[in-house]
Amino acid sequence: SNEILLQFDRLKWSDQLAHNLSQGQRHFLCLIAVLAMKPDVIILDEPYAGLDLPTSLQLRHELNKLSQQIVMITHNKDILVDFDRILWIDNGKIIKDGSYENVMPDFEEEMQRRANVSY
Repeated sequence: SNEILLQFDRLKWSDQLAHNLSQGQRHFLCLIAVLAMKPDVIILDEPYAGLDLPTSLQLRHELNKLSQQIVMITHNKDILVDFDRILWIDNGKIIKDGSYENVMPDFEEEMQRRANVSY
């Protein structure tokens, strides 16, 4: 609906065919369509992939306003700080489950070990 497009300042897309939009724009349009359905749980797989910085920031702001439960699959650790609970999954197994502060230090240490670097 035009209301949700207006909420995301994308009303100009209402008269365009989706295939005329860029890949990032189509990706964002799909996310807007999901949010318009107001589901109880939102599952997002790499929702920021292909989005430019302003659009990513806008999406992050809108997701933070939602009351629904959000399950997000991501490799972008910088956005995880917004979440109440982080599951570190490796090869299908839960390695650690907890808050950002609880999970990320061990995760970062392990990733540095795997990359053979230290900071």
